[in-house]
Amino acid sequence: MPTFLEALTGNESKLDKQQFYNLAASGTKADSKTKSVSKKEERVSKEELELVFLTDSFIFNAVNVAVQVIMSAGYEITAKKVAVRKFFEKFIDELGDVGSDSTWEEILTRIFQDNYIYGGSWDELVWNLGDTKPVDIKTLSPREMDFARNGNGNIILDQNEKPVGYVQTIPYGVDKDGVGDIAPESVALNDNQIFVQAKRIAYIPLYTYGSGFEGIGKVEPGYKATIWKLNLLKAGAESTSRRGFSPVIAKVGNDNIHPTPQMTANILEKLKTLDYSKYMAIPNYVELTTLDVKSIDTYEEFLKYLTAMQSAALGVPIPFVTGLGEETNRATLGTQLEIFELSLNTIANRICRKIEKYIFKPIAEANGFDEVPKLEWGPVITYKEKTKERQDVISSREKADKEDEEKDKKDEDMDEKEEKLEMTDSGSNSGNPMVSGRQIQGVSQKKKIKSPKKKKI
Repeated sequence: MPTFLEALTGNESKLDKQQFYNLAASGTKADSKTKSVSKKEERVSKEELELVFLTDSFIFNAVNVAVQVIMSAGYEITAKKVAVRKFFEKFIDELGDVGSDSTWEEILTRIFQDNYIYGGSWDELVWNLGDTKPVDIKTLSPREMDFARNGNGNIILDQNEKPVGYVQTIPYGVDKDGVGDIAPESVALNDNQIFVQAKRIAYIPLYTYGSGFEGIGKVEPGYKATIWKLNLLKAGAESTSRRGFSPVIAKVGNDNIHPTPQMTANILEKLKTLDYSKYMAIPNYVELTTLDVKSIDTYEEFLKYLTAMQSAALGVPIPFVTGLGEETNRATLGTQLEIFELSLNTIANRICRKIEKYIFKPIAEANGFDEVPKLEWGPVITYKEKTKERQDVISSREKADKEDEEKDKKDEDMDEKEEKLEMTDSGSNSGNPMVSGRQIQGVSQKKKIKSPKKKKI
């Protein structure tokens, strides 16, 4: 193989193409000497993460605020070829007509929401009856899904070190006939589990660690802080209740009357009716007093600290979740807003690239396209001053789309004209310029008029 200098000095007649210097283009196979291993680790269960999302108001609102802001930015599908773009636009518009009843907007919302809560979203690419093309997308519950593992809990990989498939856990008693695929012998399945081939599942993780298979979301890092906060709130509620309704203590008996156990029990039963009765009569040998309960001085400070830990894990500033910004000055709030926008833009772009890889790419390949479309997400903007900037971006995109459509229409018209001309051309004159032929079928030609001869004088 000649070098660049050899080609310049004339020692070689020509310089080899760049493909000889490119390992991928020359067909050289990779030979990795490392092994990807991912054993199931002790982590917060998906059931616990879901319960935290449903029971803690701060977690619930923070996740919803982040997802709503991301979805408000909007998106568009772009491709170099107009046919590819139009195909995918039609595909997502017709979602729900064949398989599950879910729109593309609902699927996108669940992808972002599940990534925040569970660390990854699971969607099924529903293939046609012939198992040749995906025709729909179905949202799956992350609580039910997992990688296909062996008896030791390790993820089973193929020769390219990619998961061979996934496992779905279904409730006991549900009929499993007609669902799932044939599982390899190395896959360990329980009685209520089914195996699904990798081509049918689009698993989109948010953040990864270790070998990069399992994802981690925004709720899990703040899980312990959430549990501590919920316990503290429960204790605080009970303490507040005791301070508001101080315990009543009855002293039964005096110097002349010695109380019996039955007398004490009778007075206790009467005291229990204080919450429900306005009036009560007691003997004169009974003295009622209240127990003074001291407040917890560090309660509120510790509660703020735990809430700050949750905010740090979720990446959502506290004022945006609670709506209370009295303790945050305007400059600090503006900085938090900028960082919040940066984080959401990063997450949106990360998820879009994975959607292209795990959803758009299989659909494109199954339909014979040599191009995978892009899911271009709009900029996440919350400042009013930036609204005009967003409108300018949208207007420029709409103008570009309109120009592309006009160009495509002109190209189609030219193609139709060329086809008509080819159909009307005679066989004897095929390939020759039209002006050189005497007569072409279907196309009228002007006859040449001979100039009159000049008379000699």
